[in-house]
Amino acid sequence: MLAVFVVLGCVSFLAQGLCCRPKEYSTRAEQCCPMCSEGTIVQRDCTSHSGTRCSRCKNGTFMNHPNGLDKCFTCTSCDSGAQEPRQR
Repeated sequence: MLAVFVVLGCVSFLAQGLCCRPKEYSTRAEQCCPMCSEGTIVQRDCTSHSGTRCSRCKNGTFMNHPNGLDKCFTCTSCDSGAQEPRQR
C-alpha cells in the first residue's frame, strides 16, 4: 500500500516536473538537491554548478537524520558538545 502511495505521489510531482530520489530533497525552486547528513542542515541549496552546502548544528541543537532542512532541532537535554539528544 505504501509503495502505491509513493508511486502515485511521484506521478503527481512528475506532472509538475519534480520527483526527487530518496537521498534528495526538493527546493522552493522545484529542484532536487542532495540531502545534508546527520548533524548538519542546509546552508545553501545546490545549483547546476555546485552541490548542497551544509553547515553543522550549533551547540544546543541537533539533527538526527539526513535532511533538506534549514534549521536544527532544539535540544531539551544535550550532552556537552554533542550534536544529538542525550538518550534517557
